[in-house]
Amino acid sequence: MHKEFKIPDLNAPRFFQKSYQVINDDFINQFIDKYPKYKGLTKSEYKRIIKTFNQNVWQKAIKERDGVRLPENIGVIFIGSCAPPKKSYNPDFNLLHTKEIVASNKNWETDGNLAKIFFVNHAEKYKYRFKDYWVFIAARIFKRTVAKEFPKNWNMYHKIDPKKKIGTQFVVLPSN
Repeated sequence: MHKEFKIPDLNAPRFFQKSYQVINDDFINQFIDKYPKYKGLTKSEYKRIIKTFNQNVWQKAIKERDGVRLPENIGVIFIGSCAPPKKSYNPDFNLLHTKEIVASNKNWETDGNLAKIFFVNHAEKYKYRFKDYWVFIAARIFKRTVAKEFPKNWNMYHKIDPKKKIGTQFVVLPSN
């Protein structure tokens, strides 16, 4: 598949999303009201604890086939193996920049399968209000680690059928 492709202008102005801090003074004050024994911690210590917890969660999600159950029965994060889309456009950027031609990347190491990070809260239905409006956005380091680790052991992960609902394919085990 060869066709013309407009090479991006690397010096063009960029759009950056406005970021919001979750760990602010209001959050810390609410946490201290709920758990007063942690009153002596600083803001940087709270951030370090949360960062370490998040890192442990995504590392376990990569290692375990069934993913990891989040606390308070919020849901499950797992890695799924998906077939490539029928209308494939997964460009090989190396060929694009060196020879200025568009060629699809075929993922030969994984027999064409793609890794996707899933957040499922289907089994916890009706336990939380507005659960359908929750969103999970994986951190950059999580996405890049999945991209490195998936080709090494891609058969281990659940095969996801795009025509069926996730809740019917992936059984969430009850928490211990």
